[in-house]
Amino acid sequence: MRIQYQIPIYKEAPFLRPLLSFVVGILLQWYIGLPVLIVSVSIAALYITWLLVQKIIESIYYVAIIKSVCIHLIMVLLGVLLCYLYLIKNKKNYFANDANYKFLKIKLTEPLQEKQKTYKATATILGTLSNDILTAKTGNIIVYFNKDSTINQLPQFGDEIIINKAVFPIANSGNPGGFNYAQFALFQGITHQVFLKTKDYAIIKNNAPVFWKTIYKIRDKVLNILGVYFTNIKIKGIAEALVIGYRNDMDKDINQAYSNTGTIHVIAISGLHLGLIYAALVFLFKPLLNFRKTKKITQIIKPITILFILWLFTLLAGGAASILRSAIMFSCIVIGESLGKKANIYNTLAISAFIILLLNPFALWDVGFQLSYAAVLSIVIFMQPIYKLFYIKNKWLDMFWKLNAITLSAQILTFPIILYHFHQFPNYFLFANIVAVPLSTVILGLVVGVIVFNSISFIAQFLALLSTYCIQFMNWFVTKIDQLPFAKIDFIQHHIIVTYIIYILLFCIAGWLFYKNKKLAFVSLVFLLSLSMIHFINQLQLQKQHHLIVYNINGSTAIDFVKGKHYCYIGDTAVTNNLSVHNFHIKPSRTYYQALNVDTAMVAKANPFIQFNNKNILVANENYIIKNKLIAPIDFLILSHNTKTNLDSIATNATIKQVIADASNSNWKTKKWEADCNRLNIPFYSVQKNGAFKLTL
Repeated sequence: MRIQYQIPIYKEAPFLRPLLSFVVGILLQWYIGLPVLIVSVSIAALYITWLLVQKIIESIYYVAIIKSVCIHLIMVLLGVLLCYLYLIKNKKNYFANDANYKFLKIKLTEPLQEKQKTYKATATILGTLSNDILTAKTGNIIVYFNKDSTINQLPQFGDEIIINKAVFPIANSGNPGGFNYAQFALFQGITHQVFLKTKDYAIIKNNAPVFWKTIYKIRDKVLNILGVYFTNIKIKGIAEALVIGYRNDMDKDINQAYSNTGTIHVIAISGLHLGLIYAALVFLFKPLLNFRKTKKITQIIKPITILFILWLFTLLAGGAASILRSAIMFSCIVIGESLGKKANIYNTLAISAFIILLLNPFALWDVGFQLSYAAVLSIVIFMQPIYKLFYIKNKWLDMFWKLNAITLSAQILTFPIILYHFHQFPNYFLFANIVAVPLSTVILGLVVGVIVFNSISFIAQFLALLSTYCIQFMNWFVTKIDQLPFAKIDFIQHHIIVTYIIYILLFCIAGWLFYKNKKLAFVSLVFLLSLSMIHFINQLQLQKQHHLIVYNINGSTAIDFVKGKHYCYIGDTAVTNNLSVHNFHIKPSRTYYQALNVDTAMVAKANPFIQFNNKNILVANENYIIKNKLIAPIDFLILSHNTKTNLDSIATNATIKQVIADASNSNWKTKKWEADCNRLNIPFYSVQKNGAFKLTL
């Protein structure tokens, strides 16, 4: 069946092309870096050219072309300039450029989040203090307050604090394939962190903005209400995440199950929730528009009320990229309708993306931002062609198929992003979403009802009971789906270029199916063969790899030997037994190297050495004692768990080529070993200081 379907993105969405130019500028500045002075002069020159071109050139055709080129180049350069200006390290009064300060004056910009051993909050730098002189500075840091029973009152949102402890840069663990936390924090303007005890700080005053103080009070009120009616932490965590996007109480195993089944979006504040609120508000105002007496006043009140509630909900949810995008998009729709203009979805998406990138150009790297726009664009482009594949007369079956068509279409442009960032794909996402999406909608309505009818206890309790049963069923259902055989394809690893090729392939296949274009079918085949060739070459390279990895896991010894697509682990069993630690530190590395199979035979144990790829490796832990004279040279001496091994004794008996202190040692012990190695002229590597030790053998 031939599908007649047009995708008039460029014709009907004039804002999309300048947006793409703006994005190109952001990427150019981040990956290449252009001189800001030349960029500024170029923008001015292009703007003058754009103004003068119509007076100099008579041909309307050439005027239009030159103007178009000027606009796109200006947008590219604006992206470059904005990216440069937003980067906190480029600011003249960036606090880290002053190395002589003694005290920092900071202000807490969010309420404290309780962790296992600390309280965490972000703070903005107000200035540096030196010789009782306050110098205004800028920057943002993460502050960890030690849990101390002697503290009379915890710091609050808006508190201005003087700290007398040095902050240190946020650094990555360095574990292969690990999450780039330093870059993630930098893109939010945060570069440093500090751990404070009671003696390290003094609270001066509270200067919290009234607006944000009110927002956080409302959020705390909502959390308190939910805490009264939902006592089970797993149930409460889902309810909080659904209503206001609060995820601190989310159970890790439940959260992982939703992620594995492709249903994480139903418990993450997104356009789905905002769309439901928008639809409900439109429905409530509809009867008032049908009466002449109330029509005029309703036309004024309706957009104001909808915008207020949508943005209140957005702020309560923390203003995440996904919901911010939806809030801006729905705002464009509401404003357009109030002015009597119908919004084009492509223009709406382009405008909302442009506004978000103006606020923070580094939102471009946010996974939520990428998935949000990919999902909406995918639904807009592919939903109708998929839905029209089948004609169903029955109303309820047709509605069921439409829901599936939306779910299927959303996956088309999001799955390359999921593969690249999360290295897995949920095989049963369609089946899981059939139940999770409508059920989460019902739960959202019930939990909102609990909050609204909080003052009427018996109604709130009844709604809370229904919500609890629904959440329990949804958690059970998602967990069972996650436990099914082949629930997900795991350990997927490929380069970003492969992601781009996949997108080109998808659009070529779509064009071929929509328009029956044989040329696009040929191009699709070429790119498919390219992917196959890249995969084949990559597999050949993986078969030849040999790596030694000493992981950076605080308080633990963890070592992987990788040969081909096999690995052998040596280290603390607590690391492998703790699923959270294993998934965060070890699994990404094995995914990165595609080492999926255990092979203990690759490592030979010749007491006291471990031999791997003709290298002698000695792991000295707290139980290691030198019993015999070492004759063979030690290629790698790994010191762990504050071993009492004396480096001088080993060095007199054997040649040590490299000493590695892993993350299980205390700082003072590591510094002592480093001093000993410098005295003995032995290369020393600290995993705690420099990140994971990675060596290709």
